[in-house]
Amino acid sequence: MDCHADTSSLKDRKIDYVGLIDRMKSNRISITRAWEEVLRTRNKLLPPFLFKYMSFYGDNIDDEELNLNKLNSIRDRRVHLSAQTELNDPFDCKGYYYDSDAIDSLRKPELRKTHANNHYSDLIRMASFTENGFNCMPMWAHYANNHQGICLAYDVSDVRNRFLRNAVFPVQYTIDRRDLTQYFISEVSDYRKKSKTDADKLSPSGDASNWSLTSALQIGSFIKQTSWSYEAEWRCCISVHEAIIYNNGPVKQEIDATPSAIYIGWKREGAIQECLISIGNTIGIPVYKMTFDDSSPRYELVPKLLN
Repeated sequence: MDCHADTSSLKDRKIDYVGLIDRMKSNRISITRAWEEVLRTRNKLLPPFLFKYMSFYGDNIDDEELNLNKLNSIRDRRVHLSAQTELNDPFDCKGYYYDSDAIDSLRKPELRKTHANNHYSDLIRMASFTENGFNCMPMWAHYANNHQGICLAYDVSDVRNRFLRNAVFPVQYTIDRRDLTQYFISEVSDYRKKSKTDADKLSPSGDASNWSLTSALQIGSFIKQTSWSYEAEWRCCISVHEAIIYNNGPVKQEIDATPSAIYIGWKREGAIQECLISIGNTIGIPVYKMTFDDSSPRYELVPKLLN
């Protein structure tokens, strides 16, 4: 399928994570069944292409170390994963809340206040994509530093993107938040009964109850406040344990993801643009420059092939 196709009809489709959390809290559905429902619906909703907007600063490759890191990641066909604390919105992943003191009370006194308040950033890694396509003016302004950055297209049917395909989910936008205190207390208590060890040992170890906690956190990470809905986000979200297995060793902040095209922002010129063209030629994908026709009746950006 052509990644230039119109994706506007996709934006109203969603998964009701808030409803799933309500059913989990009332024991009307297990976390395993909830994930089965999420995966089944996700597979029906997944668009043929996902897009990732990226900023570049300055006019030279080495103006900032971050520029070079981003160029290397594109060349190496990798995508960076972030902890919750690294996201641009400090209120991201706040679709749920819990009473940390109530959860912490289950631990021995000397082990309290060790994991309850920071378990999320310890257990989850994320990367953001959008189904908006390469012609979304707000995305260029907000996530590609006012048309000086780029947009990468990813063909989710590409076999090289099979991990990405399996780890990405649509975000639900809502004004509602859910209290998961009792759910977490139940899972921590269950963990203690099964492991017969301290309840604060929530590091990803493959324990079934530990997986339940991590999976609930992942579902909660797919909920964002309504005002962000213009992003039409799909979020790649994996647990630290999955990252360790995937990389066959210590946690790495990236996954394999092969782009199918590079779109360079309307205002981007110079060495970074030339480097992007070179990368496109090296990995065998087209590189486009976004243009705007001042005399056209169409209010849109038009991609022009550069290689």
